Amino acid sequence: MAEMVIISLVLLPYGLVITAISGGGAVFLNLVLAVGAVVLALVLRVRWGFAGTAIVWEDVSIGFSFARSTQLVSGFGWRTFWLFGMFFLTASILSSVLTIPLQMVLVWPSLGDMLQIGPDGADPAAAFRTLANLGVAYGMVAAASQMVVAAARSVYVPVIYMDLRVRAGEFDAE
Repeated sequence: MAEMVIISLVLLPYGLVITAISGGGAVFLNLVLAVGAVVLALVLRVRWGFAGTAIVWEDVSIGFSFARSTQLVSGFGWRTFWLFGMFFLTASILSSVLTIPLQMVLVWPSLGDMLQIGPDGADPAAAFRTLANLGVAYGMVAAASQMVVAAARSVYVPVIYMDLRVRAGEFDAE
């Protein structure tokens, strides 16, 4: 998914320039380019998703690892796409289940401090201090959540990789 963000960030300035030059007539063109960039990113993500795993498991060069990943996915593109999507969705839900309650626990005590209005009115300095402390705590919760997602990814990508190798007939029972 990071690939889609990178491609979008690269294409966004070009789309804005095209829209500015054409006076708004290129909105449809920008939409087509954005959709095309997302599709391209997904296709490349599925085709090259096992390049790193091929380097580790098969001890191949970087260039060959992309070809190897493409070879393994060949014929199983949609299956691999849906498996990646399913695990991405599962990891996102897991991340949310872990993050949201912890964020609520962190925000709830500070919410009263931020909304507390004394006889002189609200104290902006207290609100800024509270927000600064929340930022650090929120960052720690988000980092812990991403560590759980990374650990899950380090398990499911090699499992799918080995499954594709088995389907390609590389491991015989005999």
